[in-house]
Amino acid sequence: MVRKSFAFLSASLVLLSGAAVSADTVESGTVRVVAYLPISDRILGDPAGPALPRLFQRSVSTIHLPGSLTQFPPSPCRVHALTWNTIVATIPEPEFAANSGGDGDFEQAYGALSLTLGFMAVSSCNVEIVRDSANRIVSIMPVP
Repeated sequence: MVRKSFAFLSASLVLLSGAAVSADTVESGTVRVVAYLPISDRILGDPAGPALPRLFQRSVSTIHLPGSLTQFPPSPCRVHALTWNTIVATIPEPEFAANSGGDGDFEQAYGALSLTLGFMAVSSCNVEIVRDSANRIVSIMPVP
């Protein structure tokens, strides 16, 4: 009985460890935008808590979500969030992902969001970032 239990436990651990290696973990959290590097499309962000600042890679597959303006106090970050929301509302998110292969509207909106990220960095605004284990941004949205 003990041998069967040990064999089952060993097989389970092998399966679980294999799944852990192949599965990409996703984390989310509030990040203060310290700088935006437009050439490499990276955000230097300071995560909340004891974590050190790090670079987060943004790409055309990043989902840009609108922020809730009701929670923002009067500040430059509220203006940047309003600008962000206006740009995101201009082109629906599925169109962002589908038309990233050279569509002019997509390129203009992506560029406008990049400029807005630069202004958010100057004002040290916060964003909610969902990222994978390689710090690639899955989704991003302004938060107070």
